[in-house]
Amino acid sequence: VAGRYRVLSLIAKGGMGRVYAAEHTELGTRVAIKLLPSEGVPPSHVERFRREARAAGRLRSPHVPEIHDFGQLPDGSFFFVMEMLVGEDLGRLLRREGTLEPARALRLLRQVANALDAAHPQGFVHRDLKTENVFVVVDIVYEDFVKVLDFGIAKSLIQKAHSLTEAGSVLGTPGFLPPEQVLANGTEEVTPASDVYSLAAMALEMMTGALPIDDDNIAVMLRKLVSE
Repeated sequence: VAGRYRVLSLIAKGGMGRVYAAEHTELGTRVAIKLLPSEGVPPSHVERFRREARAAGRLRSPHVPEIHDFGQLPDGSFFFVMEMLVGEDLGRLLRREGTLEPARALRLLRQVANALDAAHPQGFVHRDLKTENVFVVVDIVYEDFVKVLDFGIAKSLIQKAHSLTEAGSVLGTPGFLPPEQVLANGTEEVTPASDVYSLAAMALEMMTGALPIDDDNIAVMLRKLVSE
């Protein structure tokens, strides 16, 4: 990739591309490369991908992954290079271990809050804060060290970038969404308070196993969220 990185293996794939483990050919350092394919991707996803790299690159926090590089390949695919993280996301940790003791939950939540404290003054609201976007690093030095992932739908409050919300769609994850984000449809103001709501929903799940509003039917869940 870009003449500097040798791809080693596929780590994950999803709606916003694929993530690969790679190695810098000269330095020998391990990195992760997030790649967005050039075909079949709507322009909104390309802009969201750019925004994720830009947001993470601007934030100076030990709890946000470092972005090392960004570019476009000859076939039109976009990529960015970030630090390699070893561990698991908080959602998987909770599924394996169940609810957490309050002291441990507080230790994790404080680090997520520190990442938000770096993002909000810069004008970024994450808008999809959830346990799956909180990565718990396995490190020989730190215990339960947190990195907040996926600023792909982070909204810039300073630059007033055009909304990436498509007509009739809601950005974010049901269960962690604040009511104002469900009602936004690209017009209502989404503020740092929205991330604070999501942080509280995460706290509830970590210590009780429940979410503020939960239902197998997403439409019913969203209706309950705005009415109850």
